[in-house]
Amino acid sequence: MYPGRASSALPAILTGSLLLPYLLCCCGAIHFDALALVRLASLALAISLWYVILPAAMLLDAAFLALIGWVTLGHYFDGIYPRSSASTWTSSGRSACSMSSRWR
Repeated sequence: MYPGRASSALPAILTGSLLLPYLLCCCGAIHFDALALVRLASLALAISLWYVILPAAMLLDAAFLALIGWVTLGHYFDGIYPRSSASTWTSSGRSACSMSSRWR
């Protein structure tokens, strides 16, 4: 192993840890979508292979943080994990559960 580089087992572990929750959700909670699986696998490989292939350098570290920010702020997972159709929040911002308990 090179100094400053990640282990060669890291891509398999990270890819599995990103794909396993999706595959478990497909057992009943959501419908399986092959494109969503490909999107998850590509993200997992990009993140996990980043420091295996590329050396640790300040510019590459900044690019990695930008990638993580883009995934988080760009709603990358919205196309993979669909939102629930029944919302527990009302338009006033209060929980539907707390509102229903008030009327008992």
